[in-house]
Amino acid sequence: MEAESVDAVTLEPLVEEGSDADGDGCTLYDFVVCTVVIGLVCVFGLAGNVTSFFVLLKHKTETATIFLLESMAVFDSLLLLVSLVLYVLPNVYPYTGRLQVDIPHTVFHYYWTIHLNFYVN
Repeated sequence: MEAESVDAVTLEPLVEEGSDADGDGCTLYDFVVCTVVIGLVCVFGLAGNVTSFFVLLKHKTETATIFLLESMAVFDSLLLLVSLVLYVLPNVYPYTGRLQVDIPHTVFHYYWTIHLNFYVN
């Protein structure tokens, strides 16, 4: 019995390699999720934290609860600011071509450590 040789069928790719069409969907998704959604959450969170901090600052009683709520507002605001640097700013440039932020890889690790410290507190 003789083995038949089968010629491999090569298909042309739907998207040419090296073209921008293969990454447009991912950059749009990253832009919408990381820049728009996370950015809006961070901005509204910062506004809420600043408002609650000043309301609690004007509170007349000095209790441990008021102090803890003030410190939570401060650390949550710092967490949101670091989140803006980590998630929002780097994803603006690939889709829009503006606001290029080159964060060195080592600095990213320091930001991540600071980010987690604010999250734990």
